[in-house]
Amino acid sequence: MSGLSNIFRWRDATPVEVRPVGPGEIEPALRLILGSYGGRADSATAAEFEGFAQEREIDLTTIFVAAAGPKLVATTLPIASPGHTALLMTSTAGASQVAAQHLARCIDASTNDLMSPRHSIRIVQILLEASEHRLERELRALGFVDVATLIYLQRTVSRPSPAPVFAQGVSLVTYSPQTHDLFSRAILASYEQSLDCPTLHNRRGIEDVITGHRATGEYDPELWFCVMEAGEPRGVLLLAGVSGHDALELVYLGLAPAARGRRLGDALLQLALFEIGNRRLSQLTLAVDALNIPAIRLYHRHGLAEVHRRLALMKMA
Repeated sequence: MSGLSNIFRWRDATPVEVRPVGPGEIEPALRLILGSYGGRADSATAAEFEGFAQEREIDLTTIFVAAAGPKLVATTLPIASPGHTALLMTSTAGASQVAAQHLARCIDASTNDLMSPRHSIRIVQILLEASEHRLERELRALGFVDVATLIYLQRTVSRPSPAPVFAQGVSLVTYSPQTHDLFSRAILASYEQSLDCPTLHNRRGIEDVITGHRATGEYDPELWFCVMEAGEPRGVLLLAGVSGHDALELVYLGLAPAARGRRLGDALLQLALFEIGNRRLSQLTLAVDALNIPAIRLYHRHGLAEVHRRLALMKMA
């Protein structure tokens, strides 16, 4: 375990060690992760998250901590996903350069552990608040690169939406083992000249991509749609339920070049809104690359409004 530890100095000259979480430290580590601006969440919030983690089979023993004696000063929690990827939840570093350095070393140790043969994770992603410039610089020095600035959009749906109307010759199929190949081909075709997180394109095999999408939210194959035209797959709309919320998440919408500029994206957004009413839900949520201007215009046309932004970084094995 010595290869996973780093000893450096905290501001009060107490030695700080980066290491896996120890006995009795999971609850205080979660309080630090779930807090904001360097603060700590309360014990009830940590207990609620522990229940969520148990339900979702998130291994809390994979937490890493930076500890100055008995005091935890930074923590990370990896959430592994099918498809050999993991998202790192972290405590916040605030405005302190020293705190950013401690958290960056904690992230580095956690990332190295994830990418070891023990876990075999190939891509580690992390989401930063726009104000975390010091931590961003530290992570770039560790080999993390930009994925995208993600804009989180949301719309409340207060009344049922009409069913979409597709052009003649266009049809939809839902996901099943029999249509798996159609979805694979449609997703791959949608990556051509795409502005949606192009850094991620061709980084994983299509089976890992589909497995990752399936692990997002509450998977329902009846909410996965493939657009068909002239016997060819032209695009996909992948929706998922949001655990604990009266909402659907738009996991992925992509069209092949031959299907773009023909209002098919509008029809698919209308389908998403229709499904919300059909299932008596009330919200549609999604995240989009800030550089994907055509997609942002599409979402704005259908009433989605920005609620948050984050910078997504990743490191590959």
